[in-house]
Amino acid sequence: MLWRVALGWMIVWVGFGGDAVAGSGCDVVGVDSLRCVVDLGPWDEQGLSHLIAEAGKVEDIGARIGLISEAFLGIPYEGHTLIGDGETPEQFVVHLSGVDCVTFVDYVVALAYARDLEGFYNVLRRMRYRNGHVSFLNWNHFFTQWIARNPEVVDVTDRVGPSVAVEKRLNDRGEGRRWIEGLPVKRRTVRYIPRDHVDGEVLGRLKTGQVVGFYTSLPGLDVTHVGVLVRKQKGIAVRHASTKGTVREDDFRTYLAKHPRVGWWRRCGAFWKALPRSEV
Repeated sequence: MLWRVALGWMIVWVGFGGDAVAGSGCDVVGVDSLRCVVDLGPWDEQGLSHLIAEAGKVEDIGARIGLISEAFLGIPYEGHTLIGDGETPEQFVVHLSGVDCVTFVDYVVALAYARDLEGFYNVLRRMRYRNGHVSFLNWNHFFTQWIARNPEVVDVTDRVGPSVAVEKRLNDRGEGRRWIEGLPVKRRTVRYIPRDHVDGEVLGRLKTGQVVGFYTSLPGLDVTHVGVLVRKQKGIAVRHASTKGTVREDDFRTYLAKHPRVGWWRRCGAFWKALPRSEV
């Protein structure tokens, strides 16, 4: 586990045209041979289908993301649930019995945009991998990479508050080293809001269903942790998969103040703050 001061955070809206998506099932063959590994955790197929149906009754996509993220509260933290690396063939994994910060957001957003169980698998595969083609190199290893590869995603960081732009060489650790062997280095401009710029005006622009990514100054990385924002009566909360044990909810401003350092893990290398395009 690597540690570095979290200097700020960034935000994007995610939208799939506002329409729920149905899929053709988990057993899909694309460019790559696709093998599914499915663990629905506390749900069975009927239970998860019911959650999707209930969320589908909510017109606002941000509210749907809020509703579904609430259902994940208490799910255990579990890292390294995805299967695949430079030597092991990638498999399409749905693992709801335990999540890390990225898979938590993956599942919540995909469930919010699906209208049935098969649609959930379809959206998840499309979001997680470039063009939906399941392979280790196609996996969106970095938050800003996820944004760039999903045209429905809009980075709205600079609309929320005064942002700073930093040029990054993603995957370049320096001295000829790479975070992920076999993955090329990519130049990317990363915008983030410094932590000390968070005031009442900035907080007032945040919406339920946005996904926040915490920027890092580590070379070769863009963000270190991600979560879903929810507007509450007393302010903004962040729901996230915490290494303290479970998916939990914390006051966003308090979290920023108390957690000057956040961890980075292989499958938690990057993410964003998301809202549907219809609300941008």
